Amino acid sequence: MRYFLIAGEKSGDQHAAGLMIRIREQDAQADFRFIGGDAMSEASGNEPLLHIDRLGFMGFTQLLGQAGRILKLFKVCHQGILEFKPDLIIPVDFGGFNLRLIRWAGIRGFRSVYYITPKIWAWMPSRGKKIARYCEKALCILPFEPDFLSRYGADSHYTGNPVVEYTEPVVKQDPGQVRKRLGLPQKEIIALLPGS
Repeated sequence: MRYFLIAGEKSGDQHAAGLMIRIREQDAQADFRFIGGDAMSEASGNEPLLHIDRLGFMGFTQLLGQAGRILKLFKVCHQGILEFKPDLIIPVDFGGFNLRLIRWAGIRGFRSVYYITPKIWAWMPSRGKKIARYCEKALCILPFEPDFLSRYGADSHYTGNPVVEYTEPVVKQDPGQVRKRLGLPQKEIIALLPGS
C-alpha cells in the first residue's frame, strides 16, 4: 500500500517513525511519502517532501509571520497527495494543520486514519466532528480520548502512548545503576517527556 504521513513537530516525527516501522512489519511493500523529519527518513529510507526543520513555529504570534510557510506546506501536501495517490493518509498530531488537510483530502475521496489525535478536548472540542467525518479511524494515545471522540461519532481506539516504549527500558532498570551510568547524584530523578 501507499501511505502519506504528515508530522509537523519533532515528537510527531519520532512517533510517526515508530508507526512506519510497525506498518512495514505488516506490509513489506509499504511505500511512504511524508512531511516529517530525520526519524521518519531513517524509518522509511526516503527523504521527506518537506523537512519539519523548515516549519519551526509555535504560538499565534509566530504563526502570523509564517503564513507563507503554511501555504507552502499546504501546496506541498496537496501536490504530493494528488501525485502519489496514497491508499491511506495518516496525519500525526499537528492539529492546526492536519485538521484542515483531512477535510481537503476527504472531499477528494482520500482515506485517512488519524494517529495521535490533536488535543481537541482542551481546545475547540467541536473539531471532533471533523475527525469523525473525514477519518475512518482515530488512534488515540490517552485512555479517555476514544470516549470523548465517540461522542462525535468517531471510530476511535486507544493505542497506548508511544513515549512508554522509549522510557520502559530505563524504568525497568535499577535506579542506582541508572544514576551511576548517567553520573547523577542520589536524588529524585525527574523525567521531562514530550506532551504528545
